[in-house]
Amino acid sequence: MQAQPCNSIASRTYVAACLCFCTGGGNINLEVRDKPLKEVFAQLEDEYGYRFIFRNDAVDPDRKVTVSMKNATIHAVLDRILDSRTEYQVRNRQITIWKAPEQAPAAEKAPVPSRDTVLKGTVRDAD
Repeated sequence: MQAQPCNSIASRTYVAACLCFCTGGGNINLEVRDKPLKEVFAQLEDEYGYRFIFRNDAVDPDRKVTVSMKNATIHAVLDRILDSRTEYQVRNRQITIWKAPEQAPAAEKAPVPSRDTVLKGTVRDAD
């Protein structure tokens, strides 16, 4: 018995709706100009049901942002309004934001000899 493709409009609509919901959707319309970040968070909470958890050392809630997005995912919105010093996780409409770990400076690497390097010396047996 061979599996039949699912071509009904209702089935395709259901699958598209599930994919949209599971991936954070693409349904956020956000238009703000010079608005404090805490007010943008409050707007996203009121209009879309998200909840934000963060410490003030991770996010400056008074930093003003300007953004214009239509039919965006929550990830796209957060990537636009948060700076590179923060990371976040979205789980069940709860968004946790924390300060990204600082990167340690790269260790000094010994120079790698090029193929044109000539080595001279004497090889001796340890015995």
